[in-house]
Amino acid sequence: MINSIKHLTEINGKKIMTSADRPLEKDGNVDWAAFDKMRETHPICIDHEQDMISFKMLTKPAIEGGNLELCQLTELVALAVEQLKYFNNKFPCRENAITLTKWEEGLMWQETRTMNRIARNVEGRNEK
Repeated sequence: MINSIKHLTEINGKKIMTSADRPLEKDGNVDWAAFDKMRETHPICIDHEQDMISFKMLTKPAIEGGNLELCQLTELVALAVEQLKYFNNKFPCRENAITLTKWEEGLMWQETRTMNRIARNVEGRNEK
């Protein structure tokens, strides 16, 4: 399943780190301190060897020090869209097509919300 997204290097501008990108110590073990630092600029980690995806999530608004390089829910949905597109190309069905349409529509509405918040100068703040 993870191989369906092997070609991706980013989602919504958020860089993807793969198991091949992980920083290693001289003994070949993962350099966890360097790995954690790298996650600040590569918030999505896809480990094809372990069939695992992890997301480092934005937990507070930018005005409170939140790192906008980190993921929000839209990155999770966008990654799901990519995977379902792959599966629907291999095994097309009506249900997958409808799901893709709805997920893509949801992403469009989130983008519309962001643009509206930018226009009202409240993006990145805990304000309506």
